[in-house]
Amino acid sequence: MNEKVEKCISDYVELYGAIQDKTDSDEVSIVILQKIGKDRRTREISAREKASSALASDKQKKWLKDLGVEFMQNC
Repeated sequence: MNEKVEKCISDYVELYGAIQDKTDSDEVSIVILQKIGKDRRTREISAREKASSALASDKQKKWLKDLGVEFMQNC
């Protein structure tokens, strides 16, 4: 297993332990951990979408023009 995956698992195990100490219920702890994981994935997806919607660079615009592609100038 690579180092990044091992660190992620370790972080989740530690987080689960901290949640379990506060809830005294395995079921509640698991649901909270799942919610935290879902929230994290949602933030990551949102960040990727935001990055992919960034304006085109000058190099990208030149390449498009060279291909004869028309586009809005504020892109």
